[in-house]
Amino acid sequence: LDLICIATIDGKFIRLNPEWERVLGYSIADLEGRSFLELVHPDDLERTRGALARLAAQEEVLSFENRYRCKDGSYRWVEWRSKPEGARIYATARDVTKRHQMQTALESSQARNAAILRGMPDLVFVIDRAGYYRDFTGGYQGDLLVPADKVIGSHVTDSMSQPLSDQLMLAVNRAISEGTTEALEYRLDLPSGTTAEFEGRFVRCGEDECLAIVRNVTERKRLELELKQLNEELRLEHVALTETNTALRVVLAQIRQEVEEVKAQVNANVEKLILPAIARFRKGASAKDRTYSDLIESLVTELTSSFASNLNKKAASLTPREIEICNLIRADFQTKQIADSLNLSPRTVEKFRQRIRVKLEIANQDINLATFLKSL
Repeated sequence: LDLICIATIDGKFIRLNPEWERVLGYSIADLEGRSFLELVHPDDLERTRGALARLAAQEEVLSFENRYRCKDGSYRWVEWRSKPEGARIYATARDVTKRHQMQTALESSQARNAAILRGMPDLVFVIDRAGYYRDFTGGYQGDLLVPADKVIGSHVTDSMSQPLSDQLMLAVNRAISEGTTEALEYRLDLPSGTTAEFEGRFVRCGEDECLAIVRNVTERKRLELELKQLNEELRLEHVALTETNTALRVVLAQIRQEVEEVKAQVNANVEKLILPAIARFRKGASAKDRTYSDLIESLVTELTSSFASNLNKKAASLTPREIEICNLIRADFQTKQIADSLNLSPRTVEKFRQRIRVKLEIANQDINLATFLKSL
């Protein structure tokens, strides 16, 4: 509803309708006889006095806006239509506070958006269906083909040659006609003498207009190329490493085969040459010599078995004498027999036994040494 009042030419309220009480919060009795200048915002006083002067000169004042203080201390915007008649003013007014709030919010939003556009690295153009630039903002102006003040009003063909201008116009018209978001990547030779890569995205922003957002992607393209080259180098290194590993496996397989062949040859020589010779020697030997021949045969047999290798793996710190005693223990020689065979005292053999148990990590354990050695 409209605010209606009658006031004196010097600004005192005479009569008001009830709407004033709803808008400002004062009772009608509080307002009648009061100068409305007391309620006007300080920043609007000078303009309001100017409007009163025009009314005093019997001039109508239309669409005049000022702010009035409410009873709660806030201010409301009021738009006036005033007509003077002698010493009185007849006026209607309307509360336009919401309109001002919306206008302020819109201006703030526009200012914020403009600041965002200015701070963006992208160039932003508005291009119409005919190919003319209607607006432009943002970005690094060194990426422009023409000076910034020459962009608006120019045509895409003024700065771009075919077939690039044709590709751009195809994207523009498709975005406007179909409402799709179009993308285009292209390369330009800039006025600075450098060549740059660009990515453009086109989207309809009006019935006959398209918003073009253009970004310089030269650095991104360079990094993508470097990454691609690095991946290719890694792939080639992987292939080379795989080939090397394959060759190494072949070499190791050949080495293992040769080792097995040597072992087979040694075993064959032992069985064909050494063991028959020991058997012949044992036939005419004394009891003591037979004991030695049995020991020799045992040692030769162990030499061609996996025992010596396993024993060395288990305790690499065993001395040659300790290994010799291990072989005799594994052949079921008792302490006295070992002492006699190696010309040692039984007490010395026992000391060797203890050291062997320590090195084999079975000291102070209820494990038979001969059984343990046979398990290796």
